[in-house]
Amino acid sequence: MAFLGDFGTVISLLKKIYDTNPPLRDFLKKRYSGIFNVESYDDFRKLPILRKSEYSKIQQDNPPFGNLINVKPIKYFQSPGPINNVKLVDYEHYRFYKGLNAVGFDENDIVVNSFGYSITPAGEMFDEACRFLNIPVFPLGPTDSSKAAELVDTFSATAFIGTKSFLIKVSEQTKKRSLKKAYLIAEKMTEDDRIYIKKEFGIDAYQGYGVAEVGMIATEVKGERYMQVDTDAIFVEHIDPGGEQDVELNCFGELVLTFLNDKLPFIRFATGDIVSYENRFLKGIFGRVDSSVKVKGVFIHFWQFEDFCNKIGAKIRLIVDNMGKNDIILLQVDRNIDNLKELFKSKFGLSIGGIEVINSIDKNEIVDKRTNWGKE
Repeated sequence: MAFLGDFGTVISLLKKIYDTNPPLRDFLKKRYSGIFNVESYDDFRKLPILRKSEYSKIQQDNPPFGNLINVKPIKYFQSPGPINNVKLVDYEHYRFYKGLNAVGFDENDIVVNSFGYSITPAGEMFDEACRFLNIPVFPLGPTDSSKAAELVDTFSATAFIGTKSFLIKVSEQTKKRSLKKAYLIAEKMTEDDRIYIKKEFGIDAYQGYGVAEVGMIATEVKGERYMQVDTDAIFVEHIDPGGEQDVELNCFGELVLTFLNDKLPFIRFATGDIVSYENRFLKGIFGRVDSSVKVKGVFIHFWQFEDFCNKIGAKIRLIVDNMGKNDIILLQVDRNIDNLKELFKSKFGLSIGGIEVINSIDKNEIVDKRTNWGKE
């Protein structure tokens, strides 16, 4: 079977929802015919897969959460799409404390958390993870790399949380070189990157993998080559990319998850990420099912990008490439558009590295020229 986890936990989840959560039970009955008659994985895999584009539409049709939530969240967030997210409980919704603990973060560290603390959930995910482990944290949030380096030196921070590219920018400017470890998500880190970060800055860099809806999916563990999936909290299926058939775990497939949470389960939720496994460890992320991309920790979904193009009345080719250790965005447009850089940044929160007018462009597309997200 092409899944990770104990399928019995899914059966228990469905039973609990049926017995204790009538509004969610009624919603699931409408969307998943026969869901509460599931007795085996063969039954379960016949249920439709929920993709992010559909989830976004469900929310837009019945804002803000598509009538999926009938409990009071602790916090509200919004991710690109737009997709509205919630945090239902402390610690066990996002669970990144498991990732930090697995790679050696402890109460003797001083952490700088470079993820944002507003609108999107990444900053909160790691702030609470540090709090769970009794680790003091400086809530850095988005800032320029020189200011970040200054603050790292001021507080003699020993541990960094953020993206690979920002870690490198900050480390190039620190004077004390107090950083000794880093936990990175939302951006690819190859083995060459890891070696470079250790050699140049003396930092042991580890990576995790998660999504805004459910938090941590997998994390590196000291002494292991690949990432360990958190099967205590999620049931993971390995599906033909963009399709619905199982594929072997050692082949490329899309990661589809069920969140084992009876208040917000995300039944057969498609991440859109193409992955593979070795000995049930996640080897890495090797691309996307569609042409959506993640740049500097920010998703640009294709349906979101196409809506942007239609609203400004242009055909655009968006190219993501590497320049040194940094990702850059280039736009090729079929005609001149006033204030395109400003319009793009307002929509996606990302800066453009360059714009080229090519009149022959006749469709909107996203092209990712970067190397694979997984380890090389």
